Amino acid sequence: EGMSKRSYLHVKDVAQAFDVILHKGATGAKYGKRRQPTADGTKAPMNVGAIAVMPEGWKLAPKDRLPKVLKKEMKGLAWSPYSKELPNIVVAGPVPGEIYETMVLPVLAPDPNTNDKVQFGKAVMYYGGNRGRGQVY
Repeated sequence: EGMSKRSYLHVKDVAQAFDVILHKGATGAKYGKRRQPTADGTKAPMNVGAIAVMPEGWKLAPKDRLPKVLKKEMKGLAWSPYSKELPNIVVAGPVPGEIYETMVLPVLAPDPNTNDKVQFGKAVMYYGGNRGRGQVY
């Protein structure tokens, strides 16, 4: 038919999902590996993606500062800044969900010796994910 269908997610449902994740979720829990429909109607492995919004001054760690173990774990996964103006917002994907059940985000915190506006202790970071055609924020 060529018609796209959109199912809506209500705020109450999202709040309940976060409550379940925070209070009943297990660290390192993996999502069910489902398959998604393609344009021709066949089923294919699900792709995943992610976004991270870090405090101002925070950014991706340069590749030359990552340990070999971390580079190996991240092989094939490329985080990139959303824009040159906003290096604290980074995105990854889409990548195959069967390979990337978890995503490692290498972060470089700002140096308080060179930036007097930096305060450590409490920082707000936002993360969001996309699995197939649905978003999880």
